[in-house]
Amino acid sequence: LEAWQHGIPMVAAASQGPGFLIRSEANGLLVPVDDACALAVALLRVLNDRDLAARLVAGGRETYATRFSEAAIVDQYLDLFARVLASRR
Repeated sequence: LEAWQHGIPMVAAASQGPGFLIRSEANGLLVPVDDACALAVALLRVLNDRDLAARLVAGGRETYATRFSEAAIVDQYLDLFARVLASRR
């Protein structure tokens, strides 16, 4: 999340956490768990392809803003509270 917030392209292993958050090629790159060669290739892709890096940064910033920014979290809590209150009526 901090990488997205600060405009850093995300490259991560497709484990539970990153695999849930990252849409490969849209807001980051996912590689298989325990595959050092795939990780190296993905990192080199980002380092050598400025268009790819820019696209991943833009996608990451959008994901952060819509799902994890302070405003997005507040909206999610307000929605949750409204649904809980509505279910008690």
